[in-house]
Amino acid sequence: MPFAVGRNQPGAGRGIPCPARVDFNGYMDYIHWNPVKHGHVSCVADWPYSIFHRYVRTGIYPADWGDNVTFENDGSFGE
Repeated sequence: MPFAVGRNQPGAGRGIPCPARVDFNGYMDYIHWNPVKHGHVSCVADWPYSIFHRYVRTGIYPADWGDNVTFENDGSFGE
């Protein structure tokens, strides 16, 4: 998932890898998937309170992101 890093974010404009920037994509995936994981909705796009919808409008995520994922709660993902 490509994501533009703003000026005020750690490591911006220095041309060096920044752990915060690398981890950010994983965090975004996690928070978008969380309502599905906990059974509140059946797909990410169904959760109305998510910034996911803005990211779809700006082209960062495809509208069907996560739709074809099978998730079994074996305790290995998230909390």
